[in-house]
Amino acid sequence: MKAFRTFKALPQRQQRSGRMTCHQYFSVRENWWVLLFCALIALWYWHGMREKESIYADLQNRLGMIHNELQLASSEQEELLRQIHSQSDPAWIELVLMKRLGLVPEGQTKVYFEKAQP
Repeated sequence: MKAFRTFKALPQRQQRSGRMTCHQYFSVRENWWVLLFCALIALWYWHGMREKESIYADLQNRLGMIHNELQLASSEQEELLRQIHSQSDPAWIELVLMKRLGLVPEGQTKVYFEKAQP
């Protein structure tokens, strides 16, 4: 009983010509495990590529969300900087007093609207 015979011995006539056929060089019956191993490696590679594509798509979505958040933060920062720089402007001070504290300049009337209660 032969344990592991991987290649068949070639006849002398074929060795001289330098040509071997696939059947003479590699026997599928004797080396089925090589084909099985190659198929398993191909499946493993295919699975890894699918996972990589999925992770790449998730990262692209996260990158888009981060860009949106960055734009919102930049616009908020610009607004806050404008508010800081305009604090010495009297018109700005008057606007802030009217909006946040509910004060009314002299000579103007403040009007309240009440919601109707059922």
